[in-house]
Amino acid sequence: MKALLIGVGVYLLGGLVFIAVAEVKSRLQCKDEVSLEDEDSYLVWLVLLVLWLPVIAYALCESWLHKPHVSPVYREFLATPESLVQRYSKEEAAQMEIYHDPFGAVPPVPFGHLHEAWLRFREHVGSEDELWSFTIDTRNDPGIEAMSNYGTVHGYALVRNSAVVQEIYTRMG
Repeated sequence: MKALLIGVGVYLLGGLVFIAVAEVKSRLQCKDEVSLEDEDSYLVWLVLLVLWLPVIAYALCESWLHKPHVSPVYREFLATPESLVQRYSKEEAAQMEIYHDPFGAVPPVPFGHLHEAWLRFREHVGSEDELWSFTIDTRNDPGIEAMSNYGTVHGYALVRNSAVVQEIYTRMG
């Protein structure tokens, strides 16, 4: 209760200081006697006294409360065991991802513009590892809110000892 009273006191004191500064400024600019218009301005200052802090508090709370929700469940990779679709060999995956562009903008190699990334990814595939394609809808999956604007993501996951250890994305959206 004491904290509430202190808060209200600070609030009213801040408003009074604001009004006092505005009134001094107003009197320095206009040296006329008090008129009917000045009575209207007192009403404005009274409203400001009552509303200045809630307006500022609302603006601050809006910026604080609308931060992206951080999921309590974090995972390093998008692919999960539930999102794995089909197992492939390195050669099968490479063959599946050759795109034949009639305009020649995409090189006719596995994974096109991502060919170098594919080669680096492929280096990590051991003889006991499994290569799986995956599809996941990032909009409805907890733990990956940071990527939720990508929509459906397709790619390949490197699975070692029943755990995803690396992945490469092929399509998003």
